[in-house]
Amino acid sequence: MRTIALVGHPNVGKSALFNALSDIQAEISNFAGTTNAIADSKINVNGETIRLVDLPGVYSLNPNDSSEEVTAKFLLENKVDLIIDVVNASLLSRSLELTVEIAELGLPFVVALNKIDEAEKKGVIVDSSKLSGVLGVPVTPTVARHGKGAKKLIDVCGEALRDEPPPPKPFKYTKHL
Repeated sequence: MRTIALVGHPNVGKSALFNALSDIQAEISNFAGTTNAIADSKINVNGETIRLVDLPGVYSLNPNDSSEEVTAKFLLENKVDLIIDVVNASLLSRSLELTVEIAELGLPFVVALNKIDEAEKKGVIVDSSKLSGVLGVPVTPTVARHGKGAKKLIDVCGEALRDEPPPPKPFKYTKHL
């Protein structure tokens, strides 16, 4: 069975998205670190049964605490067919640091641009098409707590699983990195 893993910072809506995509209700709250264990469920993606995994929130794949260690270990030691990188649209620059680390893994991934409603309330408008072009992966706007964008995200995941993954897009780093 193929596996899709939800990865992102604490409190970006991974568990809310997990709940919207699956039939299991993972615990969600407004507190970082609510999910410290791995939750999983089976979902249907284009007629195929897929394992969906909700991983603990991380700020980096270089572990500094037990939650980050669980997530990094899972991604490095298990066969993951696709990552859904859940980012907070209202705190996008902070979220994209982890996105770069995910891209460096070389695994196929898509981006769930979550909390777009909160971003818009703050006057932040993110051009998901432009972001997709920069990252070289699909970007789907979502409001996980209301299930908005979940069907589109499943369709995008189905396409990503069906298609040959594109070669990793090289990032241009500044000299000091």
